[in-house]
Amino acid sequence: MFHFFRRIRKALITDRKYRKYLLYGLGEITLVVIGILLALQVNTWNDMRLQHEEEVIALHDLKSEFQTNLEEVNELLDFKSSKVEEWETYFSIMSDRTKSKQQRSIVRPSMGSYVFSISNPAVSSILSTGKIDRIQNDSLKQMLTEWHDLLAQERGPEQLQADFVNKTFLPIELKLLPNQTLKDISTTENAFFTDEEAQDMRLDAIQNMEYLNCLVHNLHLLRIQVFAGQNLKELHEKAIVLLDQELETRR
Repeated sequence: MFHFFRRIRKALITDRKYRKYLLYGLGEITLVVIGILLALQVNTWNDMRLQHEEEVIALHDLKSEFQTNLEEVNELLDFKSSKVEEWETYFSIMSDRTKSKQQRSIVRPSMGSYVFSISNPAVSSILSTGKIDRIQNDSLKQMLTEWHDLLAQERGPEQLQADFVNKTFLPIELKLLPNQTLKDISTTENAFFTDEEAQDMRLDAIQNMEYLNCLVHNLHLLRIQVFAGQNLKELHEKAIVLLDQELETRR
């Protein structure tokens, strides 16, 4: 091909057709420029295609992450809701003075201090790499930008309960009752007190205003966690809907 063009140029110069040679030269330059522009355009198209594929993969990863976490939220929300019901039943029984001493001196439920195990590596990645700017849905972009703050806000009640149990509730309870977790960590459950003695201590404990207030406050904190868990569920469901909308625009 280049040999052919050189022959044409040589012929034009030999025949002293300088004007035609000049026009030919301009045409050849134009072809080279067009070829370069086409090559650049092809590279641009390829880059855009690869970028589009990466963005779609990132969006699918985000959706999968939110779906996995939603399952975790639903599971723990069911647990916390059932724990609230256990505590409400406990209060109903131990405050009913028509029941026998043995019935009223039941062991309190466990504290229900399990926490939502939520991990967001996909969200962190899209924020740290700047890919968040490529999201077209403004509502989704804002939600992902604020996600860690939203998560911390809804998980705050868990920390409130953990602090209350460790710093306030247990120190008071341990002054009034034997360690109620003893049976889970030792074989000495009944080594120090008979069942009747333990019942008497539990009955005395619920007459203690400070301890009773702690029991009531723990139920209050559990209810707050259920409310926060419901908000977490709604946030995850909304995020999944917004991600579906964003993926729809990428088809």
